[in-house]
Amino acid sequence: MTTLGCVSRYASVYPLVNARALASRIFTYEVPDEVEKGAVVEVRFARSRARGVVVNVDGGVPEGIEVSAIERVVEKLPPALVDLALWLAEYYGSTPARTCCSRARPEAARRRSICRRARPRLRAERARSCSCRRSR
Repeated sequence: MTTLGCVSRYASVYPLVNARALASRIFTYEVPDEVEKGAVVEVRFARSRARGVVVNVDGGVPEGIEVSAIERVVEKLPPALVDLALWLAEYYGSTPARTCCSRARPEAARRRSICRRARPRLRAERARSCSCRRSR
């Protein structure tokens, strides 16, 4: 899908989704010139939006596939980190989405996971300070 006769660039993107069948497949999207390997992009995926990690730029478009453009670039990961994540996925039999998403997930999800790790400590502190337990 080109615009105004300009040559488009295409990128191979692994979607950061939970479905294993989809998370292990590469999807092709049209990208602007500034997008490089390691870009975390927001894409239209099925009927919703999803994030994905660009693993290759200027790949060809598979025959008979209509390519969509990315929505926006969310953040950028170092290309070496993407290579490491792809190697980890292959070596340990995981999906690239699982190995990439530990760094490329939304900031709110990062905050929630930090809060979850802190909860057991907070519960223990609350239990120690609770006055109803002291009266027993």
